[in-house]
Amino acid sequence: MDHSIFCGRLKELQLLKDSWHRLKNDPSYHPEVHVLTAESGLGKTRIVQEFYNWLSINAEGTGKNGYWPDALGKSGRSLEVSPAPNLCNSANEISYLWLGVRCLDTGQHNSIRDGEALQTEMQAFQCHLNSFVEQAGKRRNHFNKGVATGLDVAAQLAGALPVVGTPIGVAKTALDIYQRYFGSEGGVPPEPHEIALAAIRIVFEQTKKHRLPLILVLDDIQFSQGEWSLSRLTRQLVAEAGQNHWPLMVIATSWQKEWASGDQTCLLIAALQDSRDQRYIRAENLKVIPVTPLRSSEDDPGLEPLVSAQFPGLTTTQRKAVSDHADGNPRFLDELLLHLDTREDLFIDFDKTGALEPGALDEIEKLELEKVIESRLRAAGPEVYQLLALGGIQGMEFSERLAEELQAKLNADHQVDNKSIIFQRSEDPFGFIQRRAFGLSEFVQRPYQKIAESFIRTFVKPPSAAEDALKALLKTCMENPNDLADQELLHCCDLTLQ
Repeated sequence: MDHSIFCGRLKELQLLKDSWHRLKNDPSYHPEVHVLTAESGLGKTRIVQEFYNWLSINAEGTGKNGYWPDALGKSGRSLEVSPAPNLCNSANEISYLWLGVRCLDTGQHNSIRDGEALQTEMQAFQCHLNSFVEQAGKRRNHFNKGVATGLDVAAQLAGALPVVGTPIGVAKTALDIYQRYFGSEGGVPPEPHEIALAAIRIVFEQTKKHRLPLILVLDDIQFSQGEWSLSRLTRQLVAEAGQNHWPLMVIATSWQKEWASGDQTCLLIAALQDSRDQRYIRAENLKVIPVTPLRSSEDDPGLEPLVSAQFPGLTTTQRKAVSDHADGNPRFLDELLLHLDTREDLFIDFDKTGALEPGALDEIEKLELEKVIESRLRAAGPEVYQLLALGGIQGMEFSERLAEELQAKLNADHQVDNKSIIFQRSEDPFGFIQRRAFGLSEFVQRPYQKIAESFIRTFVKPPSAAEDALKALLKTCMENPNDLADQELLHCCDLTLQ
């Protein structure tokens, strides 16, 4: 699977590897929580992806020899923290479970979306448990009698599917969930975190001798203001893992300022810091890993290998100048390299495999992150940035359908025949958005959304007309909810409340 070059960060990566070795080799292992902290753009998620890549190869083998695909963060999915189940090879043994959840920056209103991220990932988790159930049935000599039945209940609970038969060997709380949810008509449906915890609890109880590790990844926990279900799951899971010596490893990423301030409105920050203060885990097992800028020095090339990989023809001076201008920030460097990729005029003889023109560095040194994003967005063409701008007024997440209908309602100058192609163009090679299911997309980073939204004033007069048109469209959508997929309807409800 194609993924970008990993540059530096060997110390941070080694800390995660060491934790894995302790988990695998120490029967009295106490759960560990690792929090990667840094300001935006310094590569916290990229470290998690590289740890996943290392783990999938070293714990299982390369290629088709393992259950998990060999890499996260492939081209076009730079924020991915959990592999799609269809990429896993169910014919091979699962030697560990990976559950990755990314908190979305949905602003003040993400409390009304509580449990959505967790439910989505638990459906993927169910697929992994289903594969493990099948494997358990084939390798009964590794398990106690009845373990496959217990894991089967866990798999079905994970996806909140009807359970058939009697849950043999299920831990008491999981049995309570089973009876409450499926046992009688009119029962109170459990919360997403209760179902998730019940399934995970069964897995750990049923695989005590087998010691099946679970890696829980919580990405961007500074955006966890409304994640009540996920924070409750995390609190309870860490507490029980500490009491029972479960093979659990938690990896979280957070902006440094929010973590250092102990921002209690960020529910996952509060949950992880409380796990130490409440002694759910050993105090020393909450490990904070600062991620600092990757600046070059005599002993460390910093980000220069990334420049060389993309533009091997640059001179040593040019390569260092481009890297230095990013000031150790991988995201800014990525934007600079993408900008250069659209500027053949900055290269000698318009050849991007060669060196830069003598005056090119002067122009590069004047660039700022926002200006680079803006120039790349303009290079994408009006048919792309108009749709993204109209999506941007919906927020970080937007409905492609609403953006298209909004454009038609405003009679944009540039008519688009095949709008799905436009959204694909904005994702690859420009990388402004990441597409989701049910006609929804999200901007990869907030600066993209803000800059896209700012483009409204260039083609909608007055700019407030776009917001008025969006309000009218939302009214129509809410009056005809059957025309929308469930996730689109939820998105429209969110926008209406805003």
